[in-house]
Amino acid sequence: MQNPNASRLLVVLLTLMVSCGKNKNSSPEISSPGGEEVFLQTEPQGIYRVLLKPMNSQKAMGTADIRITGDNVNLRLTMLDTPANVTHLQYISTGDECPGAQADINTDGFIDGPEVLAHEEKILIPLDGDISTQSGGAAKFPRANGSGYYSYRKSTSLNLLLQDLRTPQIEDDVVKLGPNEGINLNHRHLIILGVAESTKLPETVGSIKELTKSASLPIACGKIMKILEE
Repeated sequence: MQNPNASRLLVVLLTLMVSCGKNKNSSPEISSPGGEEVFLQTEPQGIYRVLLKPMNSQKAMGTADIRITGDNVNLRLTMLDTPANVTHLQYISTGDECPGAQADINTDGFIDGPEVLAHEEKILIPLDGDISTQSGGAAKFPRANGSGYYSYRKSTSLNLLLQDLRTPQIEDDVVKLGPNEGINLNHRHLIILGVAESTKLPETVGSIKELTKSASLPIACGKIMKILEE
């Protein structure tokens, strides 16, 4: 007759072997409010860089780095020569290229906010006070100093960000991901908006939602490109 204690020991050993054999690089997991484990698709690990170039006859330029390591997303952005003492809205778009002259639908010489959204499709990740949600930090965008300089630093959990991006649609100008769709940073770009309210703009320049046309005007854009694997 088989020893019951030996059988139990065998089960324990097999369980430990399976546990130790799990892939350390597997998708991060979190617990849902109900207690069950939720596994979310992760982005390819690594560092993504953006070189932001001027738009609409502005001088604004800068760089951004996005690092994804495990469940951590860290973003650093630095801008120079933006309109001084102005709050600058900024976001990652679903478009795969920065808008060029062809995006100027009404040919008034300006690529305004609505024309950018028409060209780029939708806003994916607003870079505001809380990048883990599309709406949680909407009142806290960075403001340039008197020299047109500002620095922006944010971090979040990749799982929290993906959960929010896969929730039902609430706003018209933002887009959600599909149930199994990744952020795919390497196919997106980043855009910066905002000039001084005193800036003279043609009547044909449009605005985004409740924003003024000055706050909606794009001043810089850059393509997100992966530069290093983790």
